[in-house]
Amino acid sequence: VGSEMCIRDSKYTYPGGKVWLYAEVYPEEVVVHVRDTGQGLTEEDRKHIFSSFRKLSAVPTQGEPSTGFGLAIVKKIIELHAGRVWVESQLGKGSIFSFSIPRNNVTETIHDSS
Repeated sequence: VGSEMCIRDSKYTYPGGKVWLYAEVYPEEVVVHVRDTGQGLTEEDRKHIFSSFRKLSAVPTQGEPSTGFGLAIVKKIIELHAGRVWVESQLGKGSIFSFSIPRNNVTETIHDSS
């Protein structure tokens, strides 16, 4: 899910722009954010960003293809894990795509160095 969001953000960020991925761990949930310095979204686009096969006004910056299905899949996967997904965006300034999942749905891996 995080990689799909990073791919999406890099697709809509101009060359030289930046994409960050970071997470916050809370007692009840884990929240993952993907922030970019891309085109940002219009208010109308924000209403439909997680809809299937929906083409938005923003276009990929390097002419990459876009089906309009990636973020709909992200939303479905997150909801299947009892989580939520949302976006904050300002046209011309970039976006922050975020998702959260309850910690009881997160498996923690402990690496033994011995």
